[in-house]
Amino acid sequence: MKKATLSSIATLVFLLLTSAVCFITKPFFSTFDGTILIALGIITVSAIVAFLIRKSNVMNIICFLVSSVAFGIAMRAWYIFLGVECDLVRMAILSLG
Repeated sequence: MKKATLSSIATLVFLLLTSAVCFITKPFFSTFDGTILIALGIITVSAIVAFLIRKSNVMNIICFLVSSVAFGIAMRAWYIFLGVECDLVRMAILSLG
């Protein structure tokens, strides 16, 4: 598979998973501070693991997916901060854009 195709598929998976996590976590988070701290904690741990275990493709994929989840939680914090809500379809369309 060409690198451009693989990169495009990986980006699409990342953004769609991020949108899904942002939508699913809506009832679980209500404050900006706690939500952003959780997201930063998850992404920090994922980055450290990815740095320490560079050679393992399986761990790289797991860190990629965990980073997507962390970004979805960070997006939830951003929506809480702004006081806006987006439905899953709108977020998915934005991800495709």
